[in-house]
Amino acid sequence: MFQIDNTYAEEVFRQEVRKKIESISHTTMFWDMKELCRQVSLSETTVKETFFYVEGFPKFRVGKKWLINAIRAEEFLAEWSSRQPNH
Repeated sequence: MFQIDNTYAEEVFRQEVRKKIESISHTTMFWDMKELCRQVSLSETTVKETFFYVEGFPKFRVGKKWLINAIRAEEFLAEWSSRQPNH
């Protein structure tokens, strides 16, 4: 049997949280379609057929290019995916 040093465990946890916060603050603010597809591991066709045109998905056009707010898209997709039927 072993024991865990709670003080050490809390410090490791805090360090990991700090790292995550720093990585979030360094993420890209906007994704293009290619990056969106990479983030969700789906093809552009599948993205467009499933959630891209759902009301509320955070996208806008600049010329011919779609841009997606990365943070809002993550929030949207977390909520949207939780409402999808499990197969």
